[in-house]
Amino acid sequence: AVVSTQSTGDGGDVLPIWQRVKNQYFWNENMLECLISVYARFPQLCDPWIIPVMQGYVEQAPVCPTEDPNPTVHGTLTVVSRRNKHRAGTRFKRRGIDEEGCPANFVETEQILTLGKQQLSYTIIRGSVPVYWYQPLTNYRPKPVILRSPDEALAAFRIHMDGLLESHRKVVVVNLLDSTGKEAPLGDEFAKVAYMYNNEHLTYIAFDFNEYCAGMRFDNVAVLLRELDPITDNYGFTHVVAGELKQRQEGAIRVNCMDSLDRTNVVQGSIARASLLNQALSLNIPADNIAEPGKLLWANNGDAISTQYAGTAALKGDYTRTGERGVAGMMRDGVSSVTRMYINVFRDTNRQAAIDIMQGLEPDISEIRDEKSEELDCIPGLIERGGCLLPTPADTKTHQIYKAWIAQEWPSGEALGVWLTPKSLSIVYSPDNIDTLHDHRL
Repeated sequence: AVVSTQSTGDGGDVLPIWQRVKNQYFWNENMLECLISVYARFPQLCDPWIIPVMQGYVEQAPVCPTEDPNPTVHGTLTVVSRRNKHRAGTRFKRRGIDEEGCPANFVETEQILTLGKQQLSYTIIRGSVPVYWYQPLTNYRPKPVILRSPDEALAAFRIHMDGLLESHRKVVVVNLLDSTGKEAPLGDEFAKVAYMYNNEHLTYIAFDFNEYCAGMRFDNVAVLLRELDPITDNYGFTHVVAGELKQRQEGAIRVNCMDSLDRTNVVQGSIARASLLNQALSLNIPADNIAEPGKLLWANNGDAISTQYAGTAALKGDYTRTGERGVAGMMRDGVSSVTRMYINVFRDTNRQAAIDIMQGLEPDISEIRDEKSEELDCIPGLIERGGCLLPTPADTKTHQIYKAWIAQEWPSGEALGVWLTPKSLSIVYSPDNIDTLHDHRL
């Protein structure tokens, strides 16, 4: 955590920053190995060049702790996310957990409120469902494939959870997967392994986000927050005054959905806001003054984490940012969904290879290809995988254009369509229903 006591050497001197960072967030460690290996012989020469780099997100916003237009104490609210370098990669290339107990898309996020000499911190984590599974990129929403039984997954699950409990002492798992349909078997597998782990300091909660929040009723996340209230009150937050630790957060909440992006962002933002309100209450300051800036920070954080893993900003970001869900947000989500599909098909193989090389791993050379030369040839496959409506290939004098609709209809009757060709992507909105999209084609 950022709000913590610095590690020191035997003589009491502060260690170089690269020796103080947590190894799992030291993303460029492999690239600096040539300097680290000779550091003992040439410390003064090497130290300025060994600069640890993390992947994640940092943003800070000013807050006013009082209603006074000219406050004597100014404050800041900061959000810091750190992505684990182990099992790093892209959305469909890295899922689940590995033999060393490292889950994909594992991110620790810390919210820090600073008021004068006081710092109040709250940490929350996310990560892929920690069992062995993957998704074959065969259509727009592929069914997850479970690779091993709960008995076989338990060892890696135990390593992962033991590590979390060592760092946070207590952990609540909030699983947002659907309780029915394609996601249900993966959620059941997660629950079985958590039950087999059988640790009193681990609490497992299943919350079917799509069922509770159907019809864009994202405010129903309050149902989950009420269930978490006793737990979060018990876990508290970290409070430091003038460098002295007054209170320490006694547990962490681990949130996941299928990608641990969109639904996870909504829930994590809501939980963090609840913690911030508790902090304001403990300091006896107006809650809204410090909570409102947090919406923008958490929305931007969600976009950054999503871009790193899936290639686009997060879906449902308008709710995290404003607390409301509208047509404009739905249209942005439609664009992002299609863009993700394009990136997953055409870009992620080479992106994954670059990440592997950076971490000192052997990339899968057989999958690396000249993506530019294959884009037009692969458009029919993209159309098929996207679950599009009305695929209609048409020959022209210069090249082949493949057109298709990708469409979605909401309970309100409104529909959003995407007209896709190799050269363009057009968004079409119908206020009536999905059958009238053709009438509104741009």
